[in-house]
Amino acid sequence: MPLSAITNLSYLQTLTLSSAGMSGTLPDFLGNAANYLSYLDISKNKFSGTLPATWSRMSGLNYLNIQNNSLTGLLDPSFKYLRPATFYTINNFFFCPLPSMDSYAPHQSGISCVTQTITSVNPSLIPSFGNISVTITGTNFFTGFNYTAYFGTNPALSTTQINANTIIAIAPGGTIGHESVALWLDSTQVTLVSPTVTYTISCASGTYLNSDQTDCLACPSGGICSGNF
Repeated sequence: MPLSAITNLSYLQTLTLSSAGMSGTLPDFLGNAANYLSYLDISKNKFSGTLPATWSRMSGLNYLNIQNNSLTGLLDPSFKYLRPATFYTINNFFFCPLPSMDSYAPHQSGISCVTQTITSVNPSLIPSFGNISVTITGTNFFTGFNYTAYFGTNPALSTTQINANTIIAIAPGGTIGHESVALWLDSTQVTLVSPTVTYTISCASGTYLNSDQTDCLACPSGGICSGNF
């Protein structure tokens, strides 16, 4: 049974549905309808999807337990204003970073999130004009989310997820030098480790890139130089 089947919550103060065999996504309306709710326990069910931002409007909530479900995604920044004395989220798949709620929920416990990490970027040498395919490898890339790869402050021309460990991005152009690579969802950076790539000039056939990666030099007599890209 989905939680959306429960209506007429205007004056409800306590709602306990732990281990009730419920599934589906969490309804937006609950955050607007549960005006007097102070105790909410939906733990140990099979809820999936994200935690609706509207739930942060339940200002009277003193206890919120959503642990042991299959909830995922980023917690909306508005949850930093939610003030439950006890807030359990463990055994879900919420993305790090979590909103800073320490000053609002001093007795919270069981707050956890999944770290997404980039372990390698290939190739790591990119022409300054960009527009080449870059393979981003890492851990815990969740399917069903629209990631955007950033090279420094510039978004990739396109970002395509292949699986939980691989994302293909078309690099944007950039200035010569080093730039960090990170994955973002909406306006939040979700990867905590950001390897770097090096933007360099593109050398034509018959030239080669010097050791400082700052200039294209003429090919030595008898040498074979096909450029660097």
